[in-house]
Amino acid sequence: MSQRWLPGFDELMGEVRLKRLEKHAGTVYGIRPDYCLAYFNPAWQKFALDNGGEPAISRQWGLGTPVMKAVPKELKEFYENFFARSFKSDPLIGQPPHHEYECSSAETYRKLMMTCDVLREGKGLIIVNSVLVERPHDPQEHASQQADKSIYMDRNGLVCQCVHCRRVLNLKVEKRWDWVPQWVADAPPKTSYSLCETCFGSYYPDKVL
Repeated sequence: MSQRWLPGFDELMGEVRLKRLEKHAGTVYGIRPDYCLAYFNPAWQKFALDNGGEPAISRQWGLGTPVMKAVPKELKEFYENFFARSFKSDPLIGQPPHHEYECSSAETYRKLMMTCDVLREGKGLIIVNSVLVERPHDPQEHASQQADKSIYMDRNGLVCQCVHCRRVLNLKVEKRWDWVPQWVADAPPKTSYSLCETCFGSYYPDKVL
């Protein structure tokens, strides 16, 4: 097992916090002020392994990797501002910065809470991802549609997928986004990303499209 924290970052976390995070059931990672990965807990690797992300995750996302590389460009501004506010937050005042988001697969609906805990003197940030909901998709909420190119692919061969909920824009019905499991599991090579109206209003109300 390779080291899960950069030298000195364990001292920032402290022995008690580190032991707690190592046992946490949710995926946890830490970043430095430059937003580079400085720590990840065992559940981080387990989640990647259980969802087909290994060994690519370990190869591409080692310690020191800028975490913003994993954020779609449509959400970079949101997360840069979110992390910047988190680094400036006071752990003794109010609730820690948090954000709810969806991380579903083709078969499983997941809603998670991201909570940020700033380390002393703002030298690091711990991001804890706790599962709020995890269950098979409800057919009424996620009525599965076939990957029909005539409905979802434009004349240039592009498919537009919501970067948050991963629904696909229906080109035949205005403002309709459909659940297409085949393209959740394996998006077409020519896929563009945006935010559907529901996710934009519910999860990113401060973001400007």
